Amino acid sequence: MLVQKKRQYSDIDDRRQASKNNVDSIQIKLEPIDSRLEFIAKESSKMVDFQRRMDRLTNECEALKKKIRDLTATIEEPFEGSEDELK
Repeated sequence: MLVQKKRQYSDIDDRRQASKNNVDSIQIKLEPIDSRLEFIAKESSKMVDFQRRMDRLTNECEALKKKIRDLTATIEEPFEGSEDELK
């Protein structure tokens, strides 16, 4: 009975070690993929930041264009002189 239990333990331990080796092998193969995914996540974050900045700047540009239109509409007599005359 004891010999049988030792054999069972040995078989289980061999399978455990084989499984551990398989897991280690898979983890090594996954390292480049993990690295690439981290890179993609960082670049994606940058792209989101750029998109937000672009949206904000687009809104600011539209607001400035509206101000120019409003100011242009307010001017009754445009100044025809040069900038030097204003100094």
